[in-house]
Amino acid sequence: LSRIERKDRLILKGGSRTARSLLMASIIEKECKPMLLIVPTLEEATRWQPLINNMSNYKALIYPTTEISPYDEIDEPLEIIRGKLQVISELNIISDSNIVIITTDRALQPHLPPKEYIESKCIHIKKGDTLDIEILANKLAALGYQKTNNTDQEGYWSRRGDIIDIFTVSNDLPIRIELYGDQVDKIKEYDPISQRSLDEISQLNITPISFNHLIKERLTHNRDQIKDKRLK
Repeated sequence: LSRIERKDRLILKGGSRTARSLLMASIIEKECKPMLLIVPTLEEATRWQPLINNMSNYKALIYPTTEISPYDEIDEPLEIIRGKLQVISELNIISDSNIVIITTDRALQPHLPPKEYIESKCIHIKKGDTLDIEILANKLAALGYQKTNNTDQEGYWSRRGDIIDIFTVSNDLPIRIELYGDQVDKIKEYDPISQRSLDEISQLNITPISFNHLIKERLTHNRDQIKDKRLK
């Protein structure tokens, strides 16, 4: 525990994965701090996740990565991007003190937009909130979501009277928001095929559809600011 206070990283060597997981879980429970666990491969991360979940009261999240260099002119697979956004979305909802992020050293290389900037672009909706449909539509469009008649794919949303369906890129299932007037009455997951409502949830965090969307918006904003300064 005293070694955790050093600025250096703590490296666990030797022993089985289960033994190291038990040690890691003990450190986590004792310190009550969020932890970042770096493992060699994504496959190894999937083995660590259930061990941490079973041995501690912490929630272990896998931050997915690829072998693509951040300097290559190749976009990451869509499922990887959405997996990252799912973790970021959960970080905005659950307490920071009870989380373990498991990932590989590749995830430390590409830079993400600042935390405050990402948070400012997310839409947070909870039961009982007052919702302005027009404002929500504008915000969803700014995040890259498209309006459609039938929401069965990530990145789309639709409205039927007092019911709003949104398939966020950070959720495995689409979400149905039921309004009572302009107030959020219920938030539920639903089956996109049968349209049957499933589990009710208390809140929803809607992230942008991609990091590129955020970066493009910020670059455009900076370009416009530079133009204004030159004109002056």
